[in-house]
Amino acid sequence: MLFSGQHFLAFLSQASSHFGAGSRTPFDFIKESRIGNQVAPDLKDHLVNFLSQIKNNEQLQKLAVPLITSSLLLDYYPSDMHLFDPSDVFRVLYKEICY
Repeated sequence: MLFSGQHFLAFLSQASSHFGAGSRTPFDFIKESRIGNQVAPDLKDHLVNFLSQIKNNEQLQKLAVPLITSSLLLDYYPSDMHLFDPSDVFRVLYKEICY
């Protein structure tokens, strides 16, 4: 991973706090990048509500899938966010919610 100076300093500070507190768990860059901007705790409820409005396979393919995909990307990649691999971001932050 290649970080900007700004991101490197932020992660270095967070890692120092993480391990300085005696944590033995691995440092998770993706989760740490969301400190103060966690995934909405009711995201699953919103997805279920939205998908319950979809009437057929065509709406699912042409409306729901692109809309949900772009929403998740916009949720994770706000301005100035480090560009982690999208599949890693999905696995760490959204997979459990979506399955």
